[in-house]
Amino acid sequence: MVQRGKTPSQVYAAAGNKFLRIAYAMLKEQKLFHVPGYEQCTSDIIGKFSNKETKEIAGQILALLTADTASEKTAVAL
Repeated sequence: MVQRGKTPSQVYAAAGNKFLRIAYAMLKEQKLFHVPGYEQCTSDIIGKFSNKETKEIAGQILALLTADTASEKTAVAL
């Protein structure tokens, strides 16, 4: 945005407005923010854990973060 002639204050205001719109939508729909392709890049991270227990916990957390509906979300005991 700065390259398009916006001042730093305008860039910060635009970023804040975007964040607020996303946060409001998340609260209204009661869903986590979903980025297409996120599952692929994070599933590779789980393979890097050497401890089996840590791997399982990371997998459960990933499942929570990528669940599409509230009914699919379960509590994770850490």
